[in-house]
Amino acid sequence: MKKFNIGIIGLGRISSKHILSLKSLSSKFNLVSVCEINKKILKNFKFNKNIKKYSKISDMFKEQKLDIVSILTPSGMHLDHIKYTSLYCKNIVVEKPMAMNHAQSKQVIKIIKNNKNNLFVVKQNRFNLAIVKLKEAIDKKRFGKIFLGTVRLRWSRNKDYYNMDKWRKTWKYDGGVLGNQASHHVDLLQWFLGKINKVYSKSKRVFKFKKTDDTVLSIIDFKSGALGLVEATVATRPKDVEGSISILGTKGTVEIGGYAVSKIKVWNFVNKIKSDKNIHKYSRLYKNVYGTGHKQFYENLYLSLLKRKSFSVNALEASKSVKLVDKIIAASELNKEIYFNDKNYSKRIGIKN
Repeated sequence: MKKFNIGIIGLGRISSKHILSLKSLSSKFNLVSVCEINKKILKNFKFNKNIKKYSKISDMFKEQKLDIVSILTPSGMHLDHIKYTSLYCKNIVVEKPMAMNHAQSKQVIKIIKNNKNNLFVVKQNRFNLAIVKLKEAIDKKRFGKIFLGTVRLRWSRNKDYYNMDKWRKTWKYDGGVLGNQASHHVDLLQWFLGKINKVYSKSKRVFKFKKTDDTVLSIIDFKSGALGLVEATVATRPKDVEGSISILGTKGTVEIGGYAVSKIKVWNFVNKIKSDKNIHKYSRLYKNVYGTGHKQFYENLYLSLLKRKSFSVNALEASKSVKLVDKIIAASELNKEIYFNDKNYSKRIGIKN
């Protein structure tokens, strides 16, 4: 069995999900090196003594020949790190969001094309079993005419969370609730409902210990005729409530909730099929908002590298949700409905500190 050597850039909060996933897939991936600018974090990294540790990316690339590099740095650094990594490694993994705004997204696509890289963007919720079954139902036209899709992110992020790292408080590196926490849910909505016509939104900052918005409501007019509603907040108190998506059509309704869009709460269709009786075997209720999708992500990545399976979340696919986030924030800034393909983009996300 072919085994791929992989290096990680960034040992922040999400890195443990990647490292544990790679450990469970040790017959397919060999984590050989990690790079972290924070020397205290790097010193305390003791996952495996055989993993080489670096404080400079340049040193890691000088010494290591890597098949894959996973970029897990703050969102606002993704563009620079993709650009640099593209010169040394063909296969690049990057955590969501791929880039902070639409302009950066276009740069990433150009870089990947020019340097002939493969870019794989982590959208782990797409691999939740419940989400996979929902996508199958949509593709099979079981909903009839879909007229409404909604996502609800009701999470809690307090002052201590934002004080962990200075970048979390900024538009340039974090992007607020929509650019950071809700980007997965926005991705699911546009993945399910397709091309967009117009966007209108409102946002606010409930808690003042950061510069970014923590609460957003948006109405999306899809070209199919469906309406979309995004409700996203990290101002929920005292703790997380849900991360959910609902799809409503003329012939069916599905709601998937839980903390990590993984628990099937409603599964009703006018025209029932045999497998509907056992649909809840695909339902999961995870104890945290991350679920277990990172392992499925790497399993899919492995098959993709072996050319046995196409990988859905490439740079072009990931750019769709980046643009939607940018447009939602822009509509809020302008306090008006804007067209998806006009020239209005946010003046804050990925730009202002």
